[in-house]
Amino acid sequence: MKILEIERSEYDKRLGNIPYGYMKSEFCEYNKEKTDKVKYLLFCEEDKERFVAAFGSKSRELLLPFSAPFSTIGSIKKETKICHYREALEALKVYAYEGGYKVIEMTFPPLFYDEREINYWINAGLLVGGKIGKIDLNYAIDFEAVEKRSYSNLLNRNAKKNLRIAKEKGNVFLICQTEDEFQTAYDIIRQNREEKGYPLKMKYDQVRWTKDLLNGKFFVIRNQEKNLASAIVFEPAPNVAQVIYWGDVPDVSEYKPVNYLAEQLVMFYMSQGYHYLDVGPSTEQGVPNYGLCDFKESIGCEVTAKITMKIEI
Repeated sequence: MKILEIERSEYDKRLGNIPYGYMKSEFCEYNKEKTDKVKYLLFCEEDKERFVAAFGSKSRELLLPFSAPFSTIGSIKKETKICHYREALEALKVYAYEGGYKVIEMTFPPLFYDEREINYWINAGLLVGGKIGKIDLNYAIDFEAVEKRSYSNLLNRNAKKNLRIAKEKGNVFLICQTEDEFQTAYDIIRQNREEKGYPLKMKYDQVRWTKDLLNGKFFVIRNQEKNLASAIVFEPAPNVAQVIYWGDVPDVSEYKPVNYLAEQLVMFYMSQGYHYLDVGPSTEQGVPNYGLCDFKESIGCEVTAKITMKIEI
């Protein structure tokens, strides 16, 4: 197998069957200032095109993704055989060596996005000498489990109590429709992060642009005229809604707004035919935030691995 560098337009032509929004060239180009150069790569075997990917070239590293929660090397055809994954990474190592790179780093989607593809890539990576750089603990709510058991039965005792309190308080779930409402939802998140001392990585304009590309939505929890909490949710793949940001404002814990927000997001996206609510990782560089892990488990999430692999050249 060999690798060709191709133009963005050629990359787009081959992306048709690949489901991840973070792989779109529009997303890559919008975020290209975060890397030295975007490399659109086509993996070929004789006259057959096998895979396509958009790597970021930075210093002596090839990064996938260079500005997204995850990405992958996408199979152009669904009937790709397991042997082709190893062949692709062997070719990628040759490409990296000839280009003077020292490291290939790839962060794949959480396993529930596509267990077959992701497991094949991890296996192939280990076979060509790669190592697991880190394993993030990613949490998601499986709507099949909700349908079988009901959402309340996925909650632990304290979360059930908090959800009951939230409903007794008369909280209201709102889907934002206007620019002012989008900004309000973002400002709630910003206030939440400032209070906790966490940096907010994306500015409003960046979130707003990505919303349009990835079918995003903004939500607010309100009690009478008081805004309590909000969520910003994207669609990175068909049937998966991904919480990019959520949180509440200070001093509203008596309303239990995030417990209510979680339930309402589940109900909304289930009604739209989605299969999962991806609530994201609760780790930083693989190290768990134990309180956040406990909270996500309490609201019905299951944990799955989001794996970063490093291949030294």
